[in-house]
Amino acid sequence: MFRTVFSLAHESKRTKTILFSMLAFFFALCLFTSFYYNNSLLLGSLEKFDNDDVKYLRSAQTLLQTGKLTYNYPPTPTCFIMPGIVLIITPFVALFGLEGAIIPIRILFALLQTVSLLMIFLIAKKVCNSKVGLFAVLLSILYLPNVYVSTLILTEAPSHLLILMITLFILHGTEQKKKRYFIVGGILWGLAVMFRSTLAAFPLVVFIYWLIKKYKFGEMVKFGLCALIPFLVILAPWAIRNYVVFDKFVPLTYASGNPAWQGTVINYDWDRLNKEVMPYIQTDDIPPNGVSEIQDNEAETLKAQRIFAYTIKNNPAEYIYWYTIGKTLQNINFPFLWKPILIENFAVMAVWHWVILLVALYGVISKIIKKKFTHEMWFLFTMFWFFNCIHLPFFCFSRYMYPAMFIPIIAFARILAESRLAARAETVFMKKQQSKLPE
Repeated sequence: MFRTVFSLAHESKRTKTILFSMLAFFFALCLFTSFYYNNSLLLGSLEKFDNDDVKYLRSAQTLLQTGKLTYNYPPTPTCFIMPGIVLIITPFVALFGLEGAIIPIRILFALLQTVSLLMIFLIAKKVCNSKVGLFAVLLSILYLPNVYVSTLILTEAPSHLLILMITLFILHGTEQKKKRYFIVGGILWGLAVMFRSTLAAFPLVVFIYWLIKKYKFGEMVKFGLCALIPFLVILAPWAIRNYVVFDKFVPLTYASGNPAWQGTVINYDWDRLNKEVMPYIQTDDIPPNGVSEIQDNEAETLKAQRIFAYTIKNNPAEYIYWYTIGKTLQNINFPFLWKPILIENFAVMAVWHWVILLVALYGVISKIIKKKFTHEMWFLFTMFWFFNCIHLPFFCFSRYMYPAMFIPIIAFARILAESRLAARAETVFMKKQQSKLPE
């Protein structure tokens, strides 16, 4: 099974040479970026612990010192985050200390991102062919958020790799109709949710794919259970821990209140919210923030519900637009780059981001019109929109769509691979190779 999914045995020596050369270059580029920019790429301060990355580092340190998983209010236990990222970085903090762990963690994440590019090649090869796979890797290297993610001590690098591996196993498993693919897929799904709780809803994409592939109901149940059982086994200790610590059933996290509350603000115009909405909703019974994570979440959830109820009643058209098209644009309007790296001009990468999206859209539409849009392409297309739609109730921004950007990159790569320019380059290369052969 693993040989089938990850095999490069049937690739030519030329393909392997090009592929591994690009992967080696990308890994070196990630390392160079981490060492060159060093701590300037930290989102928060190691003194104030005022952002996710430094809070994760602090959580790892506190876990070592107290045995408790904490986040916003150490040493109070947390269910605000999934534990995956802290568990990964804790050994590095144990070995190198709080600040000393940063570079080793980034080296690990550079390796994870490099393996992710290999997964992108394998997915593109499965859906299209090896030539598309090579172009997809090249475009992935040129898409700087892939480098940037390797420098962040966030959930992106490990969850990105797991998402790609899940995709690969679903593609093979759905084709082969063998249980073992879905068992491994369920394990990967459980591990992915340990980093990103929203991925718990990922089976919606698989269900749609199975409908497209005309799976029978019995097959869906059988293979679904093959994935669900290992998923539940992986998540069970976390849910049990939360019940023991908080006396509440918290299967994932207790942290939807803040992103839901921030997501209620049209165009994130806080001045408008304070003028047009807040004076007209009840707030005196909302508990204050800063006491505990659970109370914070309950307060922000209640606030989100009241803002939503008032605004949808008094401004329904604009609010519906905001919760659909408006937030979708917030998700896709900019690449996931919070700080400039390598290319200092944000506009350059923003333009490149939109070139990828628009060319990919053209490719999708043209294949649909020509009736060459395969079931596998529909699966990837559905998956792309899953990442958008699952986050629409919350605060939307480019970070949420980053894990799905490999999909338009593959669509773009297919257009490049099928272009006349690529065909001419292939012809020139073959002629040069033939000229080197002994007569």
